[in-house]
Amino acid sequence: MKKFVFLLAALIAGFSHPLYAAELKASLNQNQIVQGEAVTLTLSYDGAQTNEQPNFAPLDKDFNIFSVSNAYQHNYINGKISQKREWKVQLMPKASGNITIPALALGSLKSQPLSLEVLPASPENIKKQNEQNAQAANAPRYAVEAEIDTKTPYVQQEVNLTLKIYDTGGLQIERIVPLVNDENNWVI
Repeated sequence: MKKFVFLLAALIAGFSHPLYAAELKASLNQNQIVQGEAVTLTLSYDGAQTNEQPNFAPLDKDFNIFSVSNAYQHNYINGKISQKREWKVQLMPKASGNITIPALALGSLKSQPLSLEVLPASPENIKKQNEQNAQAANAPRYAVEAEIDTKTPYVQQEVNLTLKIYDTGGLQIERIVPLVNDENNWVI
């Protein structure tokens, strides 16, 4: 009888553990562009390990796809494997107007649809876009964010430091090349 109660308790504990919910999100680096410019669509997956690839075919109707880059991270925590993947897709709209980027699929998951306004390539619109790009160019190219998991550790307690380095340009090359940016005193 004791074995039966122990087995029943183990089964209840195993099934009561919350399942890891997979998630697929889409975002754009800009919501408004001038015709002839490219926009970057970022598709982010967070969930169980998968080798599936998203279906980008629905984008062919309204966009030319220039490049697709892929980054991924595998996590093994307490016996559970999870994965974070990110696809960056460079898109060039085929026409001006309000374009809806359809929901993209990765297996059974779907992202949310997005809206993009493509302005006609007129001198006024190009000037306005150039001014917005100039304002964005004044922002620092790199940023660092550090965070520790325990604010008041005990003596000899492990403290995890998470260091995030943000790069507004993104790595578009296969290998890292040293770069000196005197403006922000960075050596990457």
